[in-house]
Formats: sequence, C-alpha cells, structure tokens
Amino acid sequence: MINIETEGRRVYVTGDTYQIRESIRQCGGHWDSGRKAWWVGLTKKAEIEAAIQNHAGQSNQSAAPACGKQGREAPGVDAKIAGRAEYKGKSYYLAGRVVDHTDVAPVTTRDGAKVLLYARDGSFQFWATLSEVNVTKSYRGATTIRKVQDYAQAAMSGKAGTCAECGRTSMRLITCTDSSGLAGDCCPSCARLNQYERSFG
Repeated sequence: MINIETEGRRVYVTGDTYQIRESIRQCGGHWDSGRKAWWVGLTKKAEIEAAIQNHAGQSNQSAAPACGKQGREAPGVDAKIAGRAEYKGKSYYLAGRVVDHTDVAPVTTRDGAKVLLYARDGSFQFWATLSEVNVTKSYRGATTIRKVQDYAQAAMSGKAGTCAECGRTSMRLITCTDSSGLAGDCCPSCARLNQYERSFG
C-alpha cells in the first residue's frame, strides 16, 4: 500500500514505493534516508497522486507511467525561443523570454541552474540542468518555433539568400547601394543600420 502525507512544503510518499520509484524520480522525487520515504515539493502533489493512481490501475506486468506526462502543457509552434541546444544527444530549442523589447534570453530557474527546453516540434517542454545542456546556436532577437520552421523550409526551397555585408542567410533581402555606387542584397538588419555603407567588395 502507498500513502501520501503532506508536511509543510513537502509531500511524502510512504509504503511499498519500489514498483513506482522511477515515476517518483521523474516527478522530481528525492529520497529521505532518515525517514525512509520519497518526497516531492508541494507543487508536484497532483502529479505524484496521478502517478500513484495510474500505477494502482495497472496490471503487475506493465511498468508505471512516466510522471509529469499527464497535463504537461505543450508550448506549441508559436512559443518564443532563444536558441538551439543539445541535451543527452538530442536537439531541442531553448525557451526564450523577451528582454529590452527586442532581445531574447533563455528561460532559467531563479538560481540559473536549470533551463527550459522545448521539443523541436513544440509538442512538449521540460527543465534540464544547465551544466548538461550544450547551446549550439543563439538567436538574435525574438523568434518562434514556427518562424524557424518557415525559414528552414524557405532555405531548402531556394527562396533564401545571403546578405552581401554580414554573410548571414536571410529570407528577406533588400537591395542596397553604398556611397560609391556598388549595389548588393542586404539583410534587414544591415539595411536598417546602414552597415552597407562599408562596402560590398
């Protein structure tokens, strides 16, 4: 039999927990060796109760379901992202939040120890330890999963071009002429900042 006891900000899971220990771990469970019981934070109480209830309804031969899969909100393709990262050999997007109206920063815990990652298709999200995450690309300015997918599709179909000034690939190129009369296609950033005055040659 498995019992749940709330003490302060902790929810203890006691009794015969061996069969569901992996589900408890996936909920963020910690082992209290002094008390000989698992515990999770009070905010995870609904998740741990769902995991225990699902386990009770299963046959003895099937494994306990992963905790946290039920009711976890998917970010969707319109979620803001700050970059791309690798975590445990797989590629994900870094969840982003807008700062200073145009810049974007990764979403982290208050202590900066964890970062929020999104699946590449926006179907799920999860927190990962920052030291285990390898950031492979950072995006300048706010963007979404949908915009990156549209950009990749346009690049593969040949609709994207290269900025003559900075060399970045862009779906929108603007023909610019510098003071010497040389013309070239520039990305909106270079065109807006008048960086094309430096030269195209």
